[in-house]
Amino acid sequence: MNNFWIWFRKSLTYIEAEIRAGHFVYDLDKQITQLGDFGWEVGELENEPNLFYLVISGGGTELDMEAKEIILNAPQIPNWKFYFWKQRRKAKDFYRVFNHQFNEFIEIDITNWKFVLYEFDDGTYDIEVLVPSSFLLFSEQFQQEVAEIVLNSVVGEEFRIKFILEIDFVLDSNTRAIPFKKLWEIFGNG
Repeated sequence: MNNFWIWFRKSLTYIEAEIRAGHFVYDLDKQITQLGDFGWEVGELENEPNLFYLVISGGGTELDMEAKEIILNAPQIPNWKFYFWKQRRKAKDFYRVFNHQFNEFIEIDITNWKFVLYEFDDGTYDIEVLVPSSFLLFSEQFQQEVAEIVLNSVVGEEFRIKFILEIDFVLDSNTRAIPFKKLWEIFGNG
């Protein structure tokens, strides 16, 4: 773990340049993968110019405690924040998601997405996401990755893992469905 943070400090200029250019930071991926099978995210914080963030997450698995330990051992680095859960964000219409199958970023437009939210007595939820047929052409794994990224921005990763049980993508046919961006209002992040 210490070697990771030593490498990270030495590589700051490179990492920040890659983030600003909108590139996937392959070397960072390699370094984090050496620590374990963690989910991770890096970027610039919204509405805070020149402030970057890194998230290393166990994704609701037995790796959660290890991810937390890695982040708690992060050095103090000016203009950087470190998290072990992916944070809520402002609503947006497009998500740029790296597709490992095609080895490229794909722009996902959620402006036409709709949803039906099913709430259970225990405070958990299932979400049925109604999408255009073109989205269903992607692999189920990629669909799930996109769902997690979008829902993390709505409710935060911790809430998504603990309270959203099922996410299903279906063709847009449910008349009870409402625009997807309403989720931000429902969960207080509009």
